[in-house]
Amino acid sequence: MFGLIRMLDDLFFFMILGAIIMAFVTAWIASGKGKNYFLWLIYGFFLFPWAFLHALLSKDEQEITPIKAYEKGLIQCPSCLEWVKLGAKVCRYCHSPIPENTETPEDRLRANGYGGIVVPKEPTKKPQDNQQ
Repeated sequence: MFGLIRMLDDLFFFMILGAIIMAFVTAWIASGKGKNYFLWLIYGFFLFPWAFLHALLSKDEQEITPIKAYEKGLIQCPSCLEWVKLGAKVCRYCHSPIPENTETPEDRLRANGYGGIVVPKEPTKKPQDNQQ
């Protein structure tokens, strides 16, 4: 009788330990996608299988920086400020037309610089010395 109780006690200990470890894994995955680590730790502890799947299947909520937008070929819609593809004629979110002369992320980087880096439009040519 006491052997069965001891075995159930050990089983309960390992189940709790596994739930704690998997809660940390779930919170780590979710925080990598821009979600609150502490809330996902609690969610992962109490509802691990569902929280784990939810964390794996959820979308990334991190902000798109101008550098990332440039790398992905995106521009901002002038009306709703959502990111759309560079060659788009109409915004897929607000359905407003996008002017063809919309500033690209590359133009914005050239004009403002990003993190102190200014991207030149064309390679600058060194003026040749006029020797007389």
